[in-house]
Amino acid sequence: MRSPDARATLTPVFSPAVTQQVLSYMRSVVTDGTGRAADVPGLAMAGKTGTAEKLAGGHYTSAAVVTSFAGVFPMDEPRYVMVMMLDDPKATAETYGFHTAAWNIGPAFGVAVSRIAPLLGIAPDKNREPDMSIVLPFVHEDHAKD
Repeated sequence: MRSPDARATLTPVFSPAVTQQVLSYMRSVVTDGTGRAADVPGLAMAGKTGTAEKLAGGHYTSAAVVTSFAGVFPMDEPRYVMVMMLDDPKATAETYGFHTAAWNIGPAFGVAVSRIAPLLGIAPDKNREPDMSIVLPFVHEDHAKD
């Protein structure tokens, strides 16, 4: 069992600036990327979706996947990390025939966090949205396709 002061002996792996930049990128996944369905307004959640093809008959196939969502909240004062996975989720009418993380585990993650956060004493705060200016220069939107 760790002593209560064990935290003081930990050494950060990344600088605070790099940590903030990575969290900002992960926040943009939730606000503008594949993790939009996981967003919980007022919790400033950051995360990443993942869809991995499974091995079948010696080859990877898109017909069978494992989906995941890893998230941290609240992003501005990270306290909790949660990872959820689904093994071989099925496409449904509600997911418009898709079985990727954005369509199944992302929404489930958002529901779980919205129910867990109040139990942890974290109330949604619409004024909590973090400053994303650190990553905006790196985000490229291709408007030519619009």
